[in-house]
Amino acid sequence: MSFVFNGRDMERDERLYQLAIKRVEEKRSFFIHLAAYILVNGLFWTVYFWNGGGGFPWPAFISFFWGIGVAAHFIEAFFVVDEFDSAVDKEYKRMLDRKNGR
Repeated sequence: MSFVFNGRDMERDERLYQLAIKRVEEKRSFFIHLAAYILVNGLFWTVYFWNGGGGFPWPAFISFFWGIGVAAHFIEAFFVVDEFDSAVDKEYKRMLDRKNGR
């Protein structure tokens, strides 16, 4: 399959294209997660302050622990994917060498 890039017809590496799709999906998933975090926590803090803001700030627990999850998702989407794919490639090559008796 070929496609046009900057006016040139180029052959597409299907494996690389699938990897690009996977990375875009990971990043999109992170941004959806971040948007949900901002909206829901904004709602919780609004309810807290709407009711006078007195007493224990209960939305802090939700914001903190969910924030840890968002941070982990960020690291996974933008950093870990590359390392995982590299490790998979190395293992695949090692298995091929074993299979071919090298």
